[in-house]
Amino acid sequence: MLVAQIEAVGVVVDAAADADEAQRRFAEHDYGLVFTDIQLPGTDGYALAGRLRGLEAAHDRPRTPIVALTASAVRGEAERCRDAGMDDLVTKPTTLAVLDATLRRWMPQVAWPAAGGDGAPGAGASRVGPGAAPGGGPDAGGPADTGAGDGRAARPGVRSPSVFDASALDELTGGDPELGRQVLASYVEVLEADVEALVAARDAADPEGTRLVAHRMGSAGRMVGATAVAVAAEAVESAVLEGDGAWAAKVDAVAVAAVAVHGAGA
Repeated sequence: MLVAQIEAVGVVVDAAADADEAQRRFAEHDYGLVFTDIQLPGTDGYALAGRLRGLEAAHDRPRTPIVALTASAVRGEAERCRDAGMDDLVTKPTTLAVLDATLRRWMPQVAWPAAGGDGAPGAGASRVGPGAAPGGGPDAGGPADTGAGDGRAARPGVRSPSVFDASALDELTGGDPELGRQVLASYVEVLEADVEALVAARDAADPEGTRLVAHRMGSAGRMVGATAVAVAAEAVESAVLEGDGAWAAKVDAVAVAAVAVHGAGA
């Protein structure tokens, strides 16, 4: 979903699945800014930031802004990010307005359109990357007719208010119907793969692997308004973190919630 949001602002995005891929891409290209999730498979966002700063120092490269993404901005998180070499922190789920302001702040070299105006940045626009946010893709990039009776335009593809919260999608996309369709389509595609990964980690008796998948599913669900999926995934993550032996059984609730999403016609 993040990729779709950033592209909607008018910036070209490269996405990486994990820290190793992000480091390879960073070594090969010049980026205007790097977004990285704190929770990454294997190496976390703090360590990735250190690697990227090391590459810059070793090759005498200018400093590239690194912005952390986190679903839980606890006290001291901003300081920890700065100590790791990051420049800013954005709490997930985020909005187009927040991303636009963040990109403008850290990429002043871009010929941005006037604030509040339409259109993409000018020819001098930089690329954002590597976008190393986990999410089976769209956390690094994400995926319609709701019965919302509050005067908003219907969202094709989201047919049950009990399954999707249309207001969350509006906030995520700035009320852009076309972007909403793209985000939901990508979300549903990634959701299927994430459920498979979650069940596989559970069946392999891998609590940490299960937690990482549940974490990204919770974040993605909150972003698009798939509340039932988010709540179920967060319950799995919390159970693992608290040492609750019932964490494995809680995976089934995530799968059931995901089935409801598909059944809603998204």
